[in-house]
Amino acid sequence: MTDQNSNDAEHHFLLRTKKSGVAFLFFDSPGTQNFLTHAVISELERAIEQIISDNAISAVVLISGKGNTFVAGADLHEILKYQTAEDATRLSEFGNRVFAMLANLTKPTVAAINGLCVGGGLELALCCDRRIATNAPITVLGLPEVSHGLIPGLGGTQRLPRLIGAAAAIELTVGSDLFDAQRAYDLKIVDEVVTPDDLLKRAEHLALELVQHDTSVTGDASLRPHGLFKGDTSLKHETSLKQEASQPSVDQLKKLFALWRRSVRLKTKNRYPAKLKVLDAIEEGLLNGFDRGITREISTFAELAIGEVARNLIFLFFTKELAKQLAFKEARQVSSAKLSDFKVFDYEDIPAITGDIKTASGEKLFQLASELQTDEVLAVLTSTDSINDLVETLPNKENIVGLQYFHPVEQIKLVELIPHKTTCSYARALAVKSVLKSKKLPVIVSDSPGFLLNRIVAVYLQHAERLALSGTPVNWIEKSLTDFGMPIGPFAMIDEIGLSRAAAIVTNLRNKLGERFFVNSTIFKALELGMQGRKAGCGTYLWQNDERQHLNPDLQIKLNLKISEEQVTPEHAEKIAHRVILPMVDEAARCLEERIVQRPREIDLCLVLGIGFPAFRGGLLKYADWFGIKELIAEINEIYQETSPISPISDYLMKLEREKRGFYSRATD
Repeated sequence: MTDQNSNDAEHHFLLRTKKSGVAFLFFDSPGTQNFLTHAVISELERAIEQIISDNAISAVVLISGKGNTFVAGADLHEILKYQTAEDATRLSEFGNRVFAMLANLTKPTVAAINGLCVGGGLELALCCDRRIATNAPITVLGLPEVSHGLIPGLGGTQRLPRLIGAAAAIELTVGSDLFDAQRAYDLKIVDEVVTPDDLLKRAEHLALELVQHDTSVTGDASLRPHGLFKGDTSLKHETSLKQEASQPSVDQLKKLFALWRRSVRLKTKNRYPAKLKVLDAIEEGLLNGFDRGITREISTFAELAIGEVARNLIFLFFTKELAKQLAFKEARQVSSAKLSDFKVFDYEDIPAITGDIKTASGEKLFQLASELQTDEVLAVLTSTDSINDLVETLPNKENIVGLQYFHPVEQIKLVELIPHKTTCSYARALAVKSVLKSKKLPVIVSDSPGFLLNRIVAVYLQHAERLALSGTPVNWIEKSLTDFGMPIGPFAMIDEIGLSRAAAIVTNLRNKLGERFFVNSTIFKALELGMQGRKAGCGTYLWQNDERQHLNPDLQIKLNLKISEEQVTPEHAEKIAHRVILPMVDEAARCLEERIVQRPREIDLCLVLGIGFPAFRGGLLKYADWFGIKELIAEINEIYQETSPISPISDYLMKLEREKRGFYSRATD
């Protein structure tokens, strides 16, 4: 076997040619994962040129030199550096030219996939004649670019539909689906699934099989999937998820894309442009040829790459990944600990045996704390009570930690983890490990009234209620906030939280933080009328079979709430949304001032994961920076003039204005 690579100081590829004539091109960048950058693609180009010129090479296996990653896609950090569409265009054009060199090699190519193969990694694999993937749990494939506000920019919108059919390709790209090797095989994206131990041997064997097939070496397009990619619109390999034998006609394709566009617009309200733009690129190629499709893909990728939505979604992706990395790092400190040693007690949900829920809960909590063994940890679930107060008189309190889940629990992937003053590092790490095991993300918050999310959400709900009680139609409020990007309106959110829990949260906040948290008449009146929320089928709304119907007429009459037959205008809807959303920014600033969390990004992540704050806006504080701090303060001042007593704006927000900076930006001159 001979080894060859480039003369660069930093290598990404190593070419090893075996006596059989099969060359293994190992992708092994410095660092823990392989990413595609301009430098990497440049070296790939040189490697392909070397393969073309070396007559001793009869076939190529593209494989990773890492144990956990084939290729983890394009380097998003590099994409964020682009200042103009021209910058992004140059990379996409260059990458497509190099990938076309690989796709058009007359020597057979096999992609041997083990580990992460997503985005540009899958696009690279699609350029090969065959793909083999391992059945290892770490092997994950997909084109997730749309979830980052982008579209595939290295030929994925053209090669994937020609390989598996338009219907399947659309579903995978629009949905940013990630899937294992078996599903990739079922979809005909990969040709074989093998064990990791068999990958090298089987890839070499398959490459030699292709060499021995005469027409494969001569580049017969009928045998090579990528042979179709030179503007061929016949869709020879067209299949759907149902593996239909017939090829769709032009009219059928147009109908398919029309249905998808209608569905995407209904779900996204045009807030996520990549979901529609990727349809345009796929359709262009299928109807007008591969080259036209690639041209559309490149221009669309460049347009989206410098857009605000992509920047915000990539920011949130990095923020979430960082939070996960920190959490897993902490969990590794107790890697040998048993999850069975982690006990959970719901302080607010125990039956009130004595008629006093706090007394009953306190007695049970003391008993559980007393029984804790050295390696056991007790997590106390609470949404209102201070964890420091709860553990003050308990034994073994160093092994106790607070947790707060959010409703609906089965959907919300966020958990607040609240250590108290003497929680030991072991207890905290085991709590983190347990939350991760439940496929949720723990965020560490300081012990304070309402903790983080409930405190900010309470502001959201009370300003919505204030508008309703002052005569703004409830349906206008709900629509204004969903138009802003929230998944549901504030009154529907009250029902999701549950009336009793919501009442406990706002009461606690008012008692602990004062009059800026005013009493929510809607919540307490609903409770008086016996309404409990979605689970009980009756709250601020009436519910049937877990589906929201309409505003509760009894509550509407009791509080004189209005419903308007007219539609709210876009201008008025924006004003309503500002009156509900902007005070949240001020409360979030107070949370930073009090060090409930350390960084703005933690607040933005919590609100996106916890209540579905619109991700395309980047989070609450990203949105505040976009809005402008000076303009924000002026609007909040106007809103606060309508409250009684009038609230002062937080010192933190005023300091940002004095220093002429935002939550994420530095001071400007």
